[in-house]
Amino acid sequence: MDATTISAVRDRLKTLLETVSGLRALDTMEDSVNPPVAVVVPAANFEEQVTMDDCFDLSLNILVLVSRTGTVLRLAQDNLDGYAWTVRAAVDTGATADWDFCMAGIPTDYGDYTFGAGEGAQVYLGFTLPVTVG
Repeated sequence: MDATTISAVRDRLKTLLETVSGLRALDTMEDSVNPPVAVVVPAANFEEQVTMDDCFDLSLNILVLVSRTGTVLRLAQDNLDGYAWTVRAAVDTGATADWDFCMAGIPTDYGDYTFGAGEGAQVYLGFTLPVTVG
């Protein structure tokens, strides 16, 4: 698998994520985020072992973030709870022209994500959705 193929997989996931109402989708991480947003990022074990048919399975994560400020924390959590299922449903697909399967896992790491440092730091409530593409 080469970088072009990996980029195409990220782009296809972004396209699927764009079907989720009210959610921006990115296929790469930006310097700053404008939530609510879903970002396709590599997982720690990015490239899996070669399968029996000599293909690679890719492990990716979808990072979903919503804004978190002191007075709207409950609303942010309600929004994030809704995205946990709609994002999963959007990417959990069968075979397409881009892959044989795309299987979404269970949302993990539900909590705060900080971007930036010092007074300019922004904290967002979010979760990570593991996805395997083969």
